[in-house]
Parts: sequence; C-alpha cells; structure tokens
Amino acid sequence: MKKQFFTLKTAIAFLMFAVIATSCKKKEDDSNNLPESGKNAQSLLRRTTGSKAAFELVWSDEFDGTQLDSTKWTIVTGNQHVNNELQAYSADAVHLRSNGLVLTASKIPLDGQQYTSGKITTAGKFSILRGRIEAQISNANGRGLTSELTMQGINFPTVGLPQSGEIDIMQHKNNDTVINGGIQWDNGGFAVSRKTATSYPAQFDIYAVEWDENEIRYYVNDVLYNTINIANGVNGTDEFMKPFFINIDLTVGGNFAGNDIAPALPNSMQIDNIKVYKLIKP
Repeated sequence: MKKQFFTLKTAIAFLMFAVIATSCKKKEDDSNNLPESGKNAQSLLRRTTGSKAAFELVWSDEFDGTQLDSTKWTIVTGNQHVNNELQAYSADAVHLRSNGLVLTASKIPLDGQQYTSGKITTAGKFSILRGRIEAQISNANGRGLTSELTMQGINFPTVGLPQSGEIDIMQHKNNDTVINGGIQWDNGGFAVSRKTATSYPAQFDIYAVEWDENEIRYYVNDVLYNTINIANGVNGTDEFMKPFFINIDLTVGGNFAGNDIAPALPNSMQIDNIKVYKLIKP
C-alpha cells in the first residue's frame, strides 16, 4: 500500500528526477537486469537528497491484509512503567485498516493506567546494523499524545536505556508542527542529541534515517535536516556499533508530551509502510 502526497518539495524532486532520468537512460535500462531488491535500491539512491551511500532493500511491511504479520512484529501489552506515561498497551489498540497500520489511544483504564494505546516491535525478530530505515506515517494530533518511530539496541532487554542506545527516527508530540529526530545514549550519564524539522500532523510524510559507521542522517520526505557524528564512538557513542530493532508506538502523557491530555479521544497514528535497506559498501 502506498499513500500519495504532494508538496512543493515533492514537485521539485519529481522535476529533478525527470532531468536525471533523461540524462541517464542507459543506467535505467541496465536496471532491468537487476533483481527486484536491486531495482528498489537503485531507485532509492536516485531520489534521496544528500545520500552518501547505496542501499539495498532487505525487509519491509506494507501493512496489507487483516492481521499484523507475527513473523515480523510483536504487539507489546501492559503497563511498561516508562517516562511517567499514562497508557498501558493493548492488542485491541492495534489494527490493520485500508489505510495501513493504525495505533489508537483511548480513555480506557487498563493495568493501573487511565489510557490504552498501541505499540509494536521487531525485538527478537528483526534487527539491523547500519542502513536506511524509512516509514510513511500520519501522526496523531492531540495534546498529550506522542507518535514514535524508534530503534533500540538489541541489548535493551538486559541493560535498558541509556546503555542500549536509542535512535529516534521520528517523535511527534501534541499538536506540534515539528517532529524530533535524534539519539539517546550513555555518555557518563543520560545523553540526548536532537533536532527538529517541519512536519504537520494528520498528513502522510516519509521519515527516515541513514546510518553508517560515521554518522546518522535524518530526513523528512528525503530532505536532510540533521546529522549526528558517531565516528569511532565519539562522545561515548559506542552503543551505535551494534544491531538495533524497531519500535512503532503511540504514547499518552509522560515526560515528553506532558499530562495535559486532549479530551477528544480516541486518536490514532497511521503507518502506511516501512522499509529497511542495508548499506552497500562502495
């Protein structure tokens, strides 16, 4: 499934693509001999603004059908006791609809919490060390809600944060017209590096990171807005030298969004697709 969205940046990108396609026809013809993943990687390389590397598709989910693919994802349940958040996670808050994966926050008491919401994870089923991770998402729009696409080190179940490291591909809170992208890690204590980019709730945007041995780059709709240096574990960033798994979740309240919760619940975030590409060495 693929949502269509049109912005000025997208229109400009299409015009640039047309010029490149005309001048590089031989390369496009050669792509017909590639396997499907190779074609996807070549297409990605052409369209990613500021990309410094080549990538090959290795894992994806279009969220088609009626049930979540249990070979790829686990639905998180219960009160996770994290960041003073007010939700307990429930499988009843995770659905596949015609518009993809839908995670819904509702004012339904559960497991000692006032609210329920949805979270899925690839922990124990899929992880990756370096590459490009992207998802097309429409964020929830309401006070006290945070839509998140994050990654955590595979040692998270045993050491937790900040020792595991966390890559926040996208965090959107409240009614903000910006998203946050950055990392969390242990540098003699809890350390955070973040920047923001414009993104409007309730519209589908593509959020992505490109992660190599030297840096993590952050994109919205293929426009670069943040670069974080992790070369040689600088500033204690050794956590980012191991595989990470993926989380998608919608939280209620807590330290990040605050506890002024909009009364207009239920409210949902929607995920059209997610794709993971491995880094191809030159």
